[in-house]
Amino acid sequence: MKEEAMYILGWITFGMIVGIVAKLVRPGRDPGGAAVTSTIDGIGALLGVLRGHALGSSRPGDPAGFVTDDRGHDPVIGSSRLSMAPNVARPGGGAGGPGLRPRGRASSLPAAARRKASLSAALYKVYWAMRGVITPRLRYSQYLYEDVLHSHVGRGTRWLDLGCGHQILPSWRAREEELIVERPRVVVGLDYDLPSLQKHRTIRCKVRGDMTRLPFGEGTFDLATANMVVEHLDDPGAQFAEITRVLKLGGRFIFHTPNALGYFAMLARLAPQPIKLKFVRLLDGRTPDDVFPAFYRANSRWRIEELARATGLRIQEFRPIVSDAMFALVPPLALLELLWLRLLVTRPLRPLRTNIIAVLTKESRGTGVQSG
Repeated sequence: MKEEAMYILGWITFGMIVGIVAKLVRPGRDPGGAAVTSTIDGIGALLGVLRGHALGSSRPGDPAGFVTDDRGHDPVIGSSRLSMAPNVARPGGGAGGPGLRPRGRASSLPAAARRKASLSAALYKVYWAMRGVITPRLRYSQYLYEDVLHSHVGRGTRWLDLGCGHQILPSWRAREEELIVERPRVVVGLDYDLPSLQKHRTIRCKVRGDMTRLPFGEGTFDLATANMVVEHLDDPGAQFAEITRVLKLGGRFIFHTPNALGYFAMLARLAPQPIKLKFVRLLDGRTPDDVFPAFYRANSRWRIEELARATGLRIQEFRPIVSDAMFALVPPLALLELLWLRLLVTRPLRPLRTNIIAVLTKESRGTGVQSG
């Protein structure tokens, strides 16, 4: 009931912000704009709950939504096949920031691609200017996750990265990823998708497998991590139990994932798949092959607490965080989104922030948990 209430509250609050902004932009028009918008969004939230997609109450195997993964890896779900992946290098990444993915040298691009790149650069300049005024202290969530990794990866660490995909961090942080991977005693990357493992350039020891049956002995690792992976888990009870099993006593499980109560996750659940795919291609330049099913079955504080208790883990740190705007290339939407992100920074709206970084510590073997 807590999640249901917060979900509906999130939509109503977001609708009110949209209505208020519309009223400020066009004074004298639609005096009931805020109320109408909030009512419509509240109805949308209720419909989402009734559809069973909002709170992870979907039937087994039924994805609750689809998200893009800006690290380019595949979800780790649904297979027990194992194989060792060869250490095949991948072409270099590049520099930049969220949404600024290198597309190659400008001089080598076709004229149409250069025009598109020039337009994107101009739109990003508009976005950075708006962000500097509205939310000057906003940081991209991947940078916050990177900070957490730095504080937990030491010289003697035995580290397992789950769903490692093409890379641990976004491609524009390639050098920083290399520095982190060089630090621990052992680092192992696990993913089900073999082509992704073959393209991974920083982790030398890579294993093809899934999180339901980890191919490691008990107490093998000091640290397990998952960057934008937990939302893809179809059976988090079993998968968290496996993570607990392979961790040493006192070992930590750190993950970065969307917040199920965040506006992006809510929109992803309600939007039809064709619309989602078009938006992903428009805003992020990704094909349908890079849009993966997401279940959001371990993406709220209450669910994480339940899973932790049942699998012998203790929540050491739970951080709802705010990330950059998804609609950065669409200035009117980016403006509305930045205003909402500015409100999410306040304490009352903390449960509705866009992302979660959690640090769980192993205390015992655990008792098991029902999936859902």
